Order: sequence, then C-alpha cells, then structure tokens
Amino acid sequence: FWRRWTGIEPATEGSPLSPALKAGEPTRYSDTSVNHDTRWGQSAGRRWYPSTQAWSSHQRRTRSCEVRALHVGWSLVSFAMVIVRRERAEDMERVRSIQSAAFDQGNGEPVEARLLDGLRACDGWIPELSLVAAAADTLVGHNVCTRGYVDEVECVGLGPIAVVPELQRDGIGSAMMHAMIGAADALGHPLIALLGSPDYYCRFGFVASSELGIEPPDPAWGVYFQALPLSGWNETMTGLFRYAAPFNEVD
Repeated sequence: FWRRWTGIEPATEGSPLSPALKAGEPTRYSDTSVNHDTRWGQSAGRRWYPSTQAWSSHQRRTRSCEVRALHVGWSLVSFAMVIVRRERAEDMERVRSIQSAAFDQGNGEPVEARLLDGLRACDGWIPELSLVAAAADTLVGHNVCTRGYVDEVECVGLGPIAVVPELQRDGIGSAMMHAMIGAADALGHPLIALLGSPDYYCRFGFVASSELGIEPPDPAWGVYFQALPLSGWNETMTGLFRYAAPFNEVD
C-alpha cells in the first residue's frame, strides 16, 4: 500500500496521500496572509493557485459553502460547517465505510479498511486520536493516529486518513490534519510521523524524517516518510521509527 501513499504509482480519486490530493495535479494551497490576486507560482516550497481563474473558482466555492447542499452517500445533506470531533462507538461502521470508499480501486476490499480493523484491536490504539469530520449529522471523513516509537521514545504515527470521494478537495482533510496535530500535542506526544506526499504535508509543517535524525521503517520510503515535531520533542529523540504492529501485516 505504501506506493499509493507516496504517489510513486498513479493514484485514484481516493488517493491515500491525502483526501485532497490527486496524482499528477498541482496542490492548491491557501494562505490568508498573502494577496493571492497578485502572487502565483512557487513560493517557500509551497504551490500557490496557478492562475487567477483558479483563485476565482476557489473564492466562489468558499462563498457558497455555507448554503450549498452536498451529496453524501445516498442522502442529501445541507450544512453550514464541518465539525471535527472524537469518534464515538456508534461511528465505527460508518468510519470503516469511509475508509473503504476513499481507497476503493475496484479490486476488492482496500487494505486500509483491514489496517483500521487491526489498529483498533492492537495495544497501539489511542481512542482520543481517532477523529471524524461531520457535516450536519453525516460523517464524511476520518483520521487516526496510533502509538509508535522513535527508538524507545513513544510518539504517534498518522494514517490512514480518508474523506468520502464526492467531497475530496474541499478542505476537509486539511481540517482533520489541523485538529489531529492539536490533539496529539495536547496529549503530550512529542512527534507525529507519516508516509505521504511531501508536496501536500509540508503545509502542516512536516519535514523529511531524516532532517530530525529519524530513520523510516523502510529505507526505500526516503523523503516520503515525514515527521512533525511537537511541543514535547527535543533533538535527542532520534533513531528508527516503529509503527503499531498492524502496519507490518499489510502489503
């Protein structure tokens, strides 16, 4: 599965690199501190809207988000905002269906759904770090961190993260990422590690793990294995990263 998570192979609309990233397409990035009407192209390692037309389209979508109706599954849901909250017991079935739909490639049950099952059953599961995105009363996204280690220092590994296919590229994945970072930091975890696209995750502050002296579980992952130091991190936290055991049991 890791080839899909890094984008080395062409991804589908449910690309696990992020719920808002599609292989071969430029990353859209918004920052309210700059004037997007006059600033385009590459800047500080981030990709901005490639044209005034793209920025105008983004503005139209943003202005209409409070009144639009979204198709979620087979129901029509009107909503004013998406709320990211902790998963509840009654959410589990819907969460699994979100992961399955986001990563469906038409060749059987996605490995991410089975990975989620394994993570729930292992000692690395952290209930406080299983988050869902809810539009009105309908869940539309899921993000999870589980216990991992840098050498013998406990931290967390992120993934899988998913958004229902019909709502990808609408900022829901970014909202879940920001919520997860805040939650992990508040719980005292010193670092979040993940496997994914550097172009996407750099916007949240992630860097190649090697820059922090952290080795990926598989050397072939290279710069696609990234880490974000949190408030509890210090420079002595170096060594090999280990995910929760179920990550070692998937292809």
